[in-house]
Amino acid sequence: MRATDAPVRLSGAVGLTGHPAFGSITAAAPDAFRATVRRAEGRLVATELTRLTPCRLEQIGDPVDPGPADEKLHAAVADTASTLRLCGGAVQIECAAGHLVLFSPHRELEWTFTEPTRLAVLSAPARLVDQRGEGLRRTGATVLDTPFSAAAAEFVTQFVLDTTGGSRRIGVAEQRAVVDVIGGALAQQRPADDYVLDAVRERIDRDFACPDLSASTIAKGLSMSLRQLYRYFTDTGITVAGLITERRLDCARTLLQAPETVRVAEIAAACGFRSVGTFRRRFEAVVGQTPSAYREEALARRRLDPDFGRVLVEPPVHGPRRPGRPVTAAYDYV
Repeated sequence: MRATDAPVRLSGAVGLTGHPAFGSITAAAPDAFRATVRRAEGRLVATELTRLTPCRLEQIGDPVDPGPADEKLHAAVADTASTLRLCGGAVQIECAAGHLVLFSPHRELEWTFTEPTRLAVLSAPARLVDQRGEGLRRTGATVLDTPFSAAAAEFVTQFVLDTTGGSRRIGVAEQRAVVDVIGGALAQQRPADDYVLDAVRERIDRDFACPDLSASTIAKGLSMSLRQLYRYFTDTGITVAGLITERRLDCARTLLQAPETVRVAEIAAACGFRSVGTFRRRFEAVVGQTPSAYREEALARRRLDPDFGRVLVEPPVHGPRRPGRPVTAAYDYV
């Protein structure tokens, strides 16, 4: 493994587009921007050491998913706190100084540093690091913060310093060792698929009453392809469409238990269903009874117990299709 002949030096507004790994750089004071990049190449891994002034690094990502043989994974350690944003800004990860950050060079991201920073990055084949075939092959990034990952971060930093500085030759065995250390740190901490899953659930909670909400619109809002979005749900046992339907039916049950009788058609519209027929079919398939039968049962329970379901809830707020007559009172009880 050997270092490149000379470091890349970036300065001023012209230097904001010259980083070899990141598509573009944004700085609050472009004329004051400075960065130095040293790189090294080996048979298994490549390393990069960047020293830079406060800025935001932007990675455009690749719209075409690479094959397993070409997929890479970056392990990075910064000596200052930073903020990593994924999926068009929908997902934000706070990174402490010295944390081991794993991210895919094939995904869109923004990385913001508010102080002068030394950023050590090691690139390796994803199949060697994440041997379980899950997690970071379908997620954008994760921050490892276990005691083992702290030691791994120090090892990665020193490895990058040694290789980019050209102080000594580093063979394949040592390259494989650092890859194994990163893989071991990843194995101790479940990858952060939850960052994206939480963003999906938040979008559904906010917009479930909109009949146009779908997996496609959610993927577009997260700046990813539908295929990429589906990969996050591969091992979860749920689907995006299933989560949307579940949230809509939760709303429907709330309205059907209300003390005031609201027409089924109005409930279907308020919960984001395009038609009464679709609503009835979905409701009966999941709940096991028709909406009307469910309401009769709820009203019977209320007659026996006047306090049944007296829990204040919030109405859906984003559905463009609203019932023809007010149903505000129906939202006051579960």
